Order: sequence, then structure tokens, then C-alpha cells
Amino acid sequence: MIVLALFLIWSIYVVRKGHLTLHTLFGVYAVTLFLVDYGDVSFDFWLNLYDLPVHLLNNLDIGGYLGIILSDGIIFPLVAIVFCYYSVRYHRPWLLSILFALMLGTIEFIFVKTGYMVYHYWNHWITPAIVFISLRIFAHFSDRFIHYSPPISYRLRLLCSIYAFVEWPGAVLGGAMRLFQFKLNIFNNEIFDDRIVAMIFTTIMGGLAAVLITKIPQKYKIMFFLGLAITSSIFNLLMHSQGLFLYNYWNSLLVILRYIIPYLVVYFYDRWEGAYTRRFDPKNA
Repeated sequence: MIVLALFLIWSIYVVRKGHLTLHTLFGVYAVTLFLVDYGDVSFDFWLNLYDLPVHLLNNLDIGGYLGIILSDGIIFPLVAIVFCYYSVRYHRPWLLSILFALMLGTIEFIFVKTGYMVYHYWNHWITPAIVFISLRIFAHFSDRFIHYSPPISYRLRLLCSIYAFVEWPGAVLGGAMRLFQFKLNIFNNEIFDDRIVAMIFTTIMGGLAAVLITKIPQKYKIMFFLGLAITSSIFNLLMHSQGLFLYNYWNSLLVILRYIIPYLVVYFYDRWEGAYTRRFDPKNA
């Protein structure tokens, strides 16, 4: 929580210092979440390369998933926001990538020593190396995130935004609270078995929206996003009828609401972000 608070304060400082817009913040957040979530969930629960127990719950698997939610959903996106700001301000991508990689590597070393991270098939140099490579690539797009000159492809932002809006409730309610879960018995770890299905399905829905969004007139977009919500609900209900999607303190009405509400948020996001993007590059919106 101390690390989270530090990065939160740091990100607030750079947002105020750099006058960063909400469009910039959410764009960096959504893309970062999408990229790191697949890695963390796979490395922890599928490959079992490390664990992220947060010592807040007795169940180690659930505690580990809560650790992923904190790192992927909050800490790493805050790091990306701070990095993008400094990358644009100082134009030193190599130096900044090295410094941020060393900083995060040091934090991870402290986590390991204090028991907040446990290595199985991992070591202290892998994370800094991954961070360095990722940030070095990310630096190439920092100006497009910050100044929209030109903006990052709207299709990519929409895909990642759908993932963020739809998977956040799934991660918290399903992954952490275990109110519902997919159970296909494909993988040994039941949390990975659950979350990977939800993550891939949401990515497919986001990819479908990203491909079709520019072809849909504005007046029909509300129907389009509600269609995605209904399709997602039907998929879950069919899986439930086959015994592959389990309710734990959950029901079918909540399944429908769990998708309709996020996709309505996506609809309003599309109007908000699309209008802003067209100011910079009508062809990119």
C-alpha cells in the first residue's frame, strides 16, 4: 500500500505539472492494463513463475489475485503515466527506461525480502529486463499519448478500454470475491481457468468493436454496444447451462447487469473520446 500511495502521489504531481488531460490518463491506463494483465495472470497462475500474496486474505490464491489487481490495475498504469510524462518532457528514452527498470527492480527486491512476492521460476533480473524493453518501446508512443499528435489508433484505445471497463468488474467480483467463475477444467489453477476465458472473450468482443466501430453511424452505436452486452450475457448463460460457468452468490439477472452496465459506460466513452480524437485527426477517430 505504501508503494501504491507513493506512485499515486507522484502521478498526481505529474498530472498537475504537465496539465495532462483525462483522455491522456485513461488512454495510458487502458493500454497498460491490457498489456500487463495477460502477462501477470499467465506468469502467476498458469506458469506459476511467481506469487504475489498480499497477506490480506487467508486464501493464498485469492490473495495472489488481489496482488495482481493492485499491480496491474493501479500501480503499473500509474508508473506508465509518470514515465510517459517524463519521456515527453526530457526526450531521454534510454536513460529513463533504465532508471525506471532499476527502480521497479529495487521495489520488487524489497517485496521478495518482505514476503510480498515469492519467486518459483523467476529471478531479480527478469523483471527489470522486461520493464526496460517494454518502456523503451512505450517511449516511442509517449508523445502520441500525451499530445495526440497524432493520437494512438482509436481502434487500439477502444479495444483496451472495453477490456478495462468489462474486465475490472470480472476481476474484482469473479477473480477476487469469487462470486462467479468459469470452470472448464483446462488448467490446474482454477483462477487461471476462470480468468483466461473471461479475458479472451472480452478481448474478442473488444476486437470486434474495434473493427466495426468506424462503420457504424453514431445513432446506431447504442444498439451496437447493447448488442455486445447481450451477446456476452448469452455466452455466459449458455456456459452456465452447461455447468461451465458457476454461480457463487450470483444469478442470471446479475450476469446481464454485469455486462449491460459496463457496455453502456463504453458507449459514453466512445462518444467522449471519439469527439476529442476527431479534433486532432478525423481519419484516426
